[in-house]
Amino acid sequence: MVSEWQLMKSLTYKRFGSCLAHLAWETVNSSFGQNGIQNILGLIELLKSLPPTSVLNETAFNQMKLIKTDRRHRLSAQHLNDIMLVKIESSSIQDFDPTPSINKWMVTPSAQGRRTNYTRDTVEESDIITVIAEKEVERERQYMEREVEGERGVEEEREVESERGVESERGVESEREVEQEREVESEREVESERGVEQEREVESERGVESERGVEQESEEDSECEQNEKENERRINELVAEIEMEYN
Repeated sequence: MVSEWQLMKSLTYKRFGSCLAHLAWETVNSSFGQNGIQNILGLIELLKSLPPTSVLNETAFNQMKLIKTDRRHRLSAQHLNDIMLVKIESSSIQDFDPTPSINKWMVTPSAQGRRTNYTRDTVEESDIITVIAEKEVERERQYMEREVEGERGVEEEREVESERGVESERGVESEREVEQEREVESEREVESERGVEQEREVESERGVESERGVEQESEEDSECEQNEKENERRINELVAEIEMEYN
């Protein structure tokens, strides 16, 4: 393939070197079609068939949006494909010639001609009026049934909403009761903690008082011992003085 490409370039420069700017591909293809470069020429033809832009795709998407609207959203994929094919590939109404289609339609699948002069049985005007009146009555009846069903549905929705409102109120009340119980429990816990703290403070005060009492008792004992020692010392001094006087 590379050798064919190089050969085509050399042949093109040799034959059309002075007019390359105005050279057309058809001229190159017709000039070198029999020189052993058929593969590269076929590849270039395939590349030429590729669209250079996405305009056709964008046009197809726009046509699809115009065909498949909100009112025609139930179109099947095959039906939509057929309508888009007719819309995109067919000619405009001004250029369309219906004669071939009519001639094809005039021949039935059994190769028989269609009856162009066929007419249906005539229907009296009174029968048409009766049918129209019956249809109108049926439509009114269906409309009334729909209205009744709609009112029933609205009433049912209202009942459901009222039940939901009652349930929500009950839920709110139950939540309030639960919150109140929690608050009471928290207050009880706080009071119990305060009682425990007060008991601890009372016990600590009692312990301090008992320690103070022990200290006071020890001080009193020490004072008694000192007083006893002082009394003994004085007694000893008096005895010594008396002994000295008698001696």
